[in-house]
Order: sequence, then C-alpha cells, then structure tokens
Amino acid sequence: MVVASASAETGDVVLTSDTGSTVTLADGWEQLDDGEITDVEPAKGHFGTEVTISGTNLLGGADDLASITLAGETASYTAGSLPRPRLPLLRRKAQTQAPQAMWS
Repeated sequence: MVVASASAETGDVVLTSDTGSTVTLADGWEQLDDGEITDVEPAKGHFGTEVTISGTNLLGGADDLASITLAGETASYTAGSLPRPRLPLLRRKAQTQAPQAMWS
C-alpha cells in the first residue's frame, strides 16, 4: 500500500473485504504534509565535501533519517545530528548536475 500525496489531515482507516464487510478505526491515520528540500549548500563538491540540506518536513513524521544520497551516491550521516545534518560524500563522482537528496 502506498499513500498518494495529499494535504495534511486526520481521518478514519477503513478496510473493506472482497465480500463487502468493513472494519473501521476512527481517526486512525494522520496524513502529514509532504517534505520539501529548499536548499543544498554547496550545490556541488567532491569526496569529503560537507553538505547542508535545508527544508521543511524532511523526516516525514520519523525521528531520524535512514539514509541520504546525493546524485546517486550514499552520503555518510551521523544519526541524531538533525535538524541540519552535515554530510561528507563517501566516494568521488563526476558531478554532471546539482546533487539531489533522497532518503528512505
């Protein structure tokens, strides 16, 4: 199951079986606002460059990040260093575009 992008709100969780029966948990789900990266500084670098990623709702309701990648490269990250982690790149890679931060 994947939740579609939507505005933040709280609502019921409803399961419907193939026979039509339903089970409901009232106010069992809170849809959070989507996160947004507003700045990556610096926008390019080489092995060992420390990068600061700024934005809103970057954790998506979590307590910490699981991983971060910049232009497809895994960046090292110290758990608990939020709200503004500094991320040294782990490997050298030719930069053909500004890094994009992603986490899962």
